[in-house]
Amino acid sequence: MEQNLPLTSLHYNNKKVWLRAFSSSIGYFIFGYVIGIFTSSQECVASILNWGDNKDFMIVLMSTLVPVGAFFGSILTGFLSKINGKRKNIMITDLITMISSIIILYPHTITFAIGRFFTGMCVGNFSILCSQYITEVTPKEVRGKMGTVNQLLVLSGLLGSFTICLTLPIDSCPQSLSLYVFFLFSIPGLIACFQFMIFYKCFKNESPEWLLYNKSFNTTFKAVSSIYIDEHAQTIMEELVNSKNTCRNGNGFSYTQLIMCVPGSTKSTRVASLYHIFSQLSGINALLAYLTRLFIEFGKGVFVARCLISAVTFIRVVSVIFVLPHIPKFGRKTTTVNCEIIMSITMLILVFCVWFSFEPIYKVLLIAVYLVTFNLSVGPIVWIYSSEVLCDKGMALCTSINWFICIFVVLFYPVLVKAIGMEYTFLGICILDFVAAGYFSLDMIETKQLSKAEIREVYSKFR
Repeated sequence: MEQNLPLTSLHYNNKKVWLRAFSSSIGYFIFGYVIGIFTSSQECVASILNWGDNKDFMIVLMSTLVPVGAFFGSILTGFLSKINGKRKNIMITDLITMISSIIILYPHTITFAIGRFFTGMCVGNFSILCSQYITEVTPKEVRGKMGTVNQLLVLSGLLGSFTICLTLPIDSCPQSLSLYVFFLFSIPGLIACFQFMIFYKCFKNESPEWLLYNKSFNTTFKAVSSIYIDEHAQTIMEELVNSKNTCRNGNGFSYTQLIMCVPGSTKSTRVASLYHIFSQLSGINALLAYLTRLFIEFGKGVFVARCLISAVTFIRVVSVIFVLPHIPKFGRKTTTVNCEIIMSITMLILVFCVWFSFEPIYKVLLIAVYLVTFNLSVGPIVWIYSSEVLCDKGMALCTSINWFICIFVVLFYPVLVKAIGMEYTFLGICILDFVAAGYFSLDMIETKQLSKAEIREVYSKFR
């Protein structure tokens, strides 16, 4: 299935580029589903597993196990990148996801925790591998759109998990529903099996960049020719060779070199790391992890909260689809700065709504605006931008930082709300978003329409 398909006037195989991007983005669907499925089923799981008085603690613990697993998974991916290509590592992650889904089927707290941890580890792997693989096999002209495709699949996973939980009982689940409830948590295994078969049967070439570092020139050129027309394939090969020279080797800098800030790595690592940190401090994963409870605290019941979550997520999906064709018109930096400002203003308005006890519908709408803005900017750009400016170990390091911050955000968000109140928590997010906008306006470099070789050449000149 790797032979060339009919081409348009473009210098690349448009159909194959999009098919490959959607196939690898299935990992992001799993990402979104795993994050969302526990959010709307917490009460059911707690009652089936008899958590009793420990319910609040166990809910926080189980919510935290996913980012903990993702933290270790992202570090592991940095080492595996030296051995295997992105395609093969995605397939290995699919296999681990299938095993984790089988473990989680057994209704017991220990197996549930083990399944959540290893599923989280796979989420960490996917968060690196999918964006890197897409970046390496996608022409620079459409690479910006691919970040939005990733976000679209994340949101689709969230929407699927939220919608399927609408059928669950509101207060508690009887033991007779335990098989059905835990089957919902095993669905990522079925999706991973589907992705595994697509890569095994349809897309048999590794990414050209990995092949150049680890295989022969001819093997790399064959992979490039499956994406680009013959006349342009040679140009792409020259860009890959330049990128190889800039990035030194298949994995770029080592972890030690990145931490020690060796020349050529400082600015790209700093900007990408802070992008990941600010993306987590925006409160997005805390909002997702506790969205049901948040809407309940606004004064409505569990079922209404579930419906509101599904509706908000549907709006986010539609907004991404609507904006997707217009993505190439805007640069990464411009979009990031402007949307961080919008997010900050939205949070500030939300603070006043909480302070003055506005109707819940206004708060829900503001949260929807905030989430939509995040999904059109920081959400997709953090992954596509870091995969553009970083080599493999750098990407793994920044992603592990992302998940490390996420652990504490998810763990302490409810504690913070109880300690200082929801309004002051939102005010803190507002300030952080404003600070992020200021930082990115000063230090971030625009990468629109630049190849990876050109991007790394620009960043290597700064400290």
